[in-house]
Amino acid sequence: MSTEACGTIQIERGTEGDYAKRGLFPWTAVLMNKGGIKFCGGTLLTIDLVLTAAHCIHGKNNLYKFTTKDITVVLGAHNFNVDEPGRVYSEISSINVHEDWNVTSNSHDADIAMLTLYGFVKFSSYIQPICLIPPESNITEISHGYAVGYGLNENLQYENVLKFLNMPIVLNNEECFYTNPVLLLLSSLRTFCAGYRNGTNVCEGDSGNGLFVEQEGANYLRGIVSVSLLFNGKCDVNKYAVYTNVLKFRDWITNRINERSETQALDSKIYLIQLRFASLKSKLENLGF
Repeated sequence: MSTEACGTIQIERGTEGDYAKRGLFPWTAVLMNKGGIKFCGGTLLTIDLVLTAAHCIHGKNNLYKFTTKDITVVLGAHNFNVDEPGRVYSEISSINVHEDWNVTSNSHDADIAMLTLYGFVKFSSYIQPICLIPPESNITEISHGYAVGYGLNENLQYENVLKFLNMPIVLNNEECFYTNPVLLLLSSLRTFCAGYRNGTNVCEGDSGNGLFVEQEGANYLRGIVSVSLLFNGKCDVNKYAVYTNVLKFRDWITNRINERSETQALDSKIYLIQLRFASLKSKLENLGF
C-alpha cells in the first residue's frame, strides 16, 4: 500500500484528554449495530478496507458472530450529537477475522479483523487512510501514541464526541506483566501494553480503535485496542490495557490489501466487459437483430 497520501493531518492536536477537533484523526471509523448504537471502533486503511478488533466481531465465549448484515461503518464522524456534512455511512460486503483468533482462550492473541466496505469511500478533509509501519522501522521505539474513541467516560457514559489521549506505550512486556499477572494471561507475543495507571485510559466502547504514533509528520497504526482488566464489572482504568501489535500482523494485513486490489482489478474488467456487451446489444437492437 502506498504511504504517499496516508496518515497526514492539517490541524493542531490540542490538549490530550480533550475532545478531538474534527479531522484530527480522519482515519477513525465507528462500528454501529443496526439499532444505530456505537459498539466498537476501527481504522481506515484504504478506500474500502477498515481494520478493527476480532472480538468486536466474535466476542470471547460468545456463540454469536456478527455478519455483514449486522454492522454499519461510519467514517468522517466527530460529533454524534449533530448532523455533520461529509459523514459517510457504509454497509460492509465481507468480514475477515484472523484465523488464529480463539474465542475460548483467555489470550487475546490475534485480536484483529478486516472489514471490506460496500463500495469505495471518497477521501476528504475528514476521511483519510492511516499509514502502516514499514518493516524494520524504528517507529516501534516511540514510547507514546494517541488513542481515540467514544468509550465510557469517568461518569460511565458513552461519549458522543471523539476523545483522544496521549498514551504511554510499555516497550517491555515484562514491565507490564509485573504490575498484574492477569495481564500475562490476556497477552501474547503479538500484543503490547499501553496506558496510564492513574484513572486515565481506554475503556469499554473503545475496542477496535487504533493507537497511532507520529514520525516526521506522518501517523502510523501501532496497535488496536484489545482488552483491559475489570474492576467491579467495569474497565479498570488504573491498570494497563492490552493492544494488538499491528506490526506483528503486517504480512496478514498487506496480503488482505493485495487480495482486495486483485479483486478490484477483476471487478473493473468485468464491468468493462458488461459495458461493451450492453453497447453491442444496443447496436444490434438498433439494426433490427
